[in-house]
Amino acid sequence: MADTHLAQMFFDRARSEGQSPGYRVRQGGAYVDVAFGEAADRVEAIASGLVKGGHAPAPGTCVTIMANTRLEWILADWALLSLGYRTVPIYVSLLPPEIGYIHADTRPSCWWSRTRRCSTRCARPSAASTSSRSTTRPTPSS
Repeated sequence: MADTHLAQMFFDRARSEGQSPGYRVRQGGAYVDVAFGEAADRVEAIASGLVKGGHAPAPGTCVTIMANTRLEWILADWALLSLGYRTVPIYVSLLPPEIGYIHADTRPSCWWSRTRRCSTRCARPSAASTSSRSTTRPTPSS
């Protein structure tokens, strides 16, 4: 049967390749494999935490993810996709006007970020941040 959703494709792969390396992450000075099955378990735990914690907005909601490129970002993205959200990546290297444009263009109802304490959260943008969003596209530098 053909996959009907990107998250379905991820979970199908995790079922068929459970112990096979799905990701490789740096720990200290070495790279360590993370099996598809372990990744799927972590994705299910994140999704479950959102639903049980009462932080889950309605399916179809746009959620931005702002974090350094790392496995946790990928797992959060899979969890949000599996719950039916639309996800938009925000790279921490972007300038504030670029982030403002992305938020103005996508109108997210919620954002997900990795804090310095290594925790994640899903929060609704404040009225102040919503009203101060840039509505113009940043001009590329020449």
